[in-house]
Amino acid sequence: RKGVRLRVVLGENVAVAGSALSFNLNLENPKGALIRRVRAALVQTVKLDFSEKTVILVQRPLEKIERIKNKIFNENFQIQIPHNIPATFSYRFPSKFAKQSLAAHYKLTFVVHLRGMFTNIRMELPVLITNGLPETDDDDE
Repeated sequence: RKGVRLRVVLGENVAVAGSALSFNLNLENPKGALIRRVRAALVQTVKLDFSEKTVILVQRPLEKIERIKNKIFNENFQIQIPHNIPATFSYRFPSKFAKQSLAAHYKLTFVVHLRGMFTNIRMELPVLITNGLPETDDDDE
């Protein structure tokens, strides 16, 4: 796509609901193509057997990336995870007659908008969401 390469590295691929998810975004643009913007989104997919519903929970343009032609762009960003979402899970209902399953999973998506038609670059990274981390009592020794 016009020689542009996108690389995203997550600080962690496990995040707590209500916290910020950190990532490093690296763009290599050897031909100096016009990068209009980059959008990041946190997407939730809930599956009940064969039906599926996808919801964009958070979506935003990444600041500092608007109409740039930099040959190299490397920056750290964060995206806030809503506090009221369920953790990543998968469950199979115990039934002798119908084997039903329910699952929720998340992904972080990126779209690099380049000048021209059919030139956008898309990337999806799976993310595990938890509802909290157990507290440890380090005083007990």
